[in-house]
Amino acid sequence: MDENLRRKLIEAKIDIDEAMERLMNKFELFERFVKRFPTEESFNKLQNALVEGNADAAFRAAHSLKGVCANMSMNDLKESVSAQVEYLRAGNLEAALEINPEVVDKYQKMVDDINKIFEV
Repeated sequence: MDENLRRKLIEAKIDIDEAMERLMNKFELFERFVKRFPTEESFNKLQNALVEGNADAAFRAAHSLKGVCANMSMNDLKESVSAQVEYLRAGNLEAALEINPEVVDKYQKMVDDINKIFEV
C-alpha cells in the first residue's frame, strides 16, 4: 500500500494499522471487504427498522453494523453505532432515534470516502 492511499484511509477515519493487524497484513483482503461496505445490508435494515419502530430488528441490524465496522477498524462510526446498539439493547428506541442522525452522517461520509478512495 502506498503512502498516499494510507493517508486517505486514515483521513477517512479507518485505523489501517489495526485493520492490517487483524487481517494479518493482507491488504488485498482488506480492500475486498472495504469495497463491499457500501452495499452491506445492515445499515439499510437498521434504518428501516427504526422507521417501523421495531426495536428488536433495529438492535440486530445495529449490532451487525457495529461488527462490520469493528472488523474494518472504522472506529469513529463503530463508536456511534455502539451507542445506538446499547440504547436498543435496553429497549430505548427513542434514544436510538435521537442519535440516528449522527450514525447516518458518519455512515454516509464513510461510504463517500470509500467510493472516492477506491473509485467504487
